[in-house]
Amino acid sequence: MITSIKKKIASLIINNRLKHRLSEKKDFTSFFKNSFTFLVLMPSEEHDFNHALEVLNFLDEYKKQIYVMTYDYRVSLLPAKFKVKVHEHGIDDESQVGLPSKKLQERLRQMDYHVVIDLNRGENLFYSFIANTISAPIRIGFEKKGSDKYYNIQVKDESGEISYKNLLNCLRMF
Repeated sequence: MITSIKKKIASLIINNRLKHRLSEKKDFTSFFKNSFTFLVLMPSEEHDFNHALEVLNFLDEYKKQIYVMTYDYRVSLLPAKFKVKVHEHGIDDESQVGLPSKKLQERLRQMDYHVVIDLNRGENLFYSFIANTISAPIRIGFEKKGSDKYYNIQVKDESGEISYKNLLNCLRMF
């Protein structure tokens, strides 16, 4: 019960904060080719983490500058070439309602990226909030409840590996 109340409060906070972004129009033609810095929000679900590594390898193949955000205990699971540019977070970085703490929000606002990719297939308000705290013109995520508010490019969520392949096919189109 308390968890659902916290989730509702977190949703209200996010909705209030994102009202001004809902009407923004973007031109997506060749955004991938013209974007150089990417922040990739790794999935919180353990079974998705390995499939998500394909996205990092794809971006690396195209010589994109990749920064990864993940839980502090998952950094060791990343390949060595991606550990250099990791923004890790832990329990201290979450507020009481499960959103990023004020300290983490301040740190995130100082970051500048061309694209933010949220690799969480399920609803994760913590990462959805992060995707919108950073001033990136392109925010990519999977279709889920309320995702229209968070991402300006959405990929259909199928099942684990297929979802990430769909995301890679989407990026190849641009």
